[in-house]
Amino acid sequence: MGSVIMASSLSRLALVVVFVNLVLNLPAIGAEKTTSPQPSAQAQKGSKVAEWFVQYDRIRRQAQMSPQEKERSGKLLTQGLAASVFKSADSEQEQLAASTLLRSMVERYKKAQAEMGQLPQIGETKKLHQGYTQYFINAASLFGDYLKIQGNLFATDSSGNSILGQLQQRKAALESLDITNKELDAKLRTKFKISPYAY
Repeated sequence: MGSVIMASSLSRLALVVVFVNLVLNLPAIGAEKTTSPQPSAQAQKGSKVAEWFVQYDRIRRQAQMSPQEKERSGKLLTQGLAASVFKSADSEQEQLAASTLLRSMVERYKKAQAEMGQLPQIGETKKLHQGYTQYFINAASLFGDYLKIQGNLFATDSSGNSILGQLQQRKAALESLDITNKELDAKLRTKFKISPYAY
């Protein structure tokens, strides 16, 4: 009788051991099916826009005048134009400095225009992309014409019209385009949670 009970106990123990081994060797539930979470379509879109803004900000920063350059350029352009009328040893130096600055800005804007052309075209930033590309085109043309009248106040465009007489209106149009671009820029940064632009 005792041997029967012992045999029965051993059998139960064996079953327990087998069961425990089975449990311990079971894979975690769903482990084999687990994969890295895939980003949502919205997250992918946001990442693409953020990458675009990184490149776009770099282009703007390289083309933009520093506050010191802005202040200096205003003085130089005024002095340079005056030097075109009133010739003197000092005025020639001022005119040369103004011309050097203008050439530098024309090259910056042309480079920025070319780099904007190499930026990937994405739907979310299409209008901003076009807006700043046009801004750099117009700015390069405007500064180039400022350069022309440094040497000749009576310079004309391809249609024979005075360049000097158009500058104020073109400058105002460029400033208006700049405002429009910056407003769109701010809206997109807010929408896609991108940090504000900083020089």
